[in-house]
Amino acid sequence: MTTPKRGSKPRGSTKKTAPAGARSRQQNTALVVVAVFAVLLFGAIAYSQNAAARNSTAGKTTGVAANGSAGGATLAAADGWIWNDPDAALARAKAEDKPILIDFWASWCVWCKKMDDETYPDARVKKALSGYVLLKIDVDRMPDLQKQFQAEGLPTTVIVDKNGKEIKRTVGYQTPDQFVPFLSGGA
Repeated sequence: MTTPKRGSKPRGSTKKTAPAGARSRQQNTALVVVAVFAVLLFGAIAYSQNAAARNSTAGKTTGVAANGSAGGATLAAADGWIWNDPDAALARAKAEDKPILIDFWASWCVWCKKMDDETYPDARVKKALSGYVLLKIDVDRMPDLQKQFQAEGLPTTVIVDKNGKEIKRTVGYQTPDQFVPFLSGGA
């Protein structure tokens, strides 16, 4: 019987061991994968909570009506906005003989939120908006309408007549000082 040489494996051994440095690289890679997964998971949760909060109009919802063409539920907010229901907006525009202001937005759009927080609440803007039927379109829920109006940059604000024919548009964030002339026929 022969004795194995020093440092060699005994016969019949098939277990392979990785060098200590390789093992820690594998562990580090696994930790990075787990960390990336956790970030993505928490990001998805935050996104869905933010979208739910934005779509509920921060508790201002006064009614919900189903509309198949709108890609989901229609929200009519107490502040006058019709959410994701162009058919309802057209019907109201014809009944009230008013043009429609369409706000193409998304819950992830920082500039859309800035307009919601700073521009739309402005007293001058509110006064100018009183001459319009107000329609918010969530581009994530209604991508076909976004394509139809070629609303590529957000926010995009489009004014259409009571029959849905585009009159004019503006793309990007608008301060109240910029938005009031746009609404009044200037710009």
